[in-house]
Amino acid sequence: MKFFWAATALLLVISLGLFLVFVRLSDASVFYLATLSFNLTAFGLFLSFMVLLHSKNRNSGAVLIDCGPNPRRLIFLFFAAGLGVSYAYDVSKFSTVAAGFSPELLLSVCIFYLALGRLQFKQNGLWRYGLFAPWRNVVSYEWVDVTTLKVEVRGLIHSFPSVSLQIPSSQKQIVSDLLAEHLSDIR
Repeated sequence: MKFFWAATALLLVISLGLFLVFVRLSDASVFYLATLSFNLTAFGLFLSFMVLLHSKNRNSGAVLIDCGPNPRRLIFLFFAAGLGVSYAYDVSKFSTVAAGFSPELLLSVCIFYLALGRLQFKQNGLWRYGLFAPWRNVVSYEWVDVTTLKVEVRGLIHSFPSVSLQIPSSQKQIVSDLLAEHLSDIR
């Protein structure tokens, strides 16, 4: 987490520096240069965010139970494709370097990443479609019905305060046993 905030601060300083250098050395408009600086910073933040997600997944431990892919993956993929088309339109219409790192492209990749995520109970916590919550951050859980588990998690980044998870009925007992083992003090 400290890496992400340090990278963010560094990228903001670099962005401001790039903007000032671009203004001094270029005949282009200030708006174009500000857009280019912002997009380069957004791209850097996106890369540091993806590195953070990858490191969280790598450090979350072995998969104990895999409950399958994101049930809303088709909606996410459709939305990501729409953003990708919007990005392609922007590039074809404006054909500038400033459109190269557009927010639509970055958001499209993030949504695509979430669409391909899985619900997994791991050795060190809960991996929910790309977001990780360590066991120590799980505040409570309850079974709403046969296949719906409601989990409440505390935290600032990568948290989902209260979420309903769809668990296959064939894995309900295994998940219940795992939760009882790791979260015995909150029941």
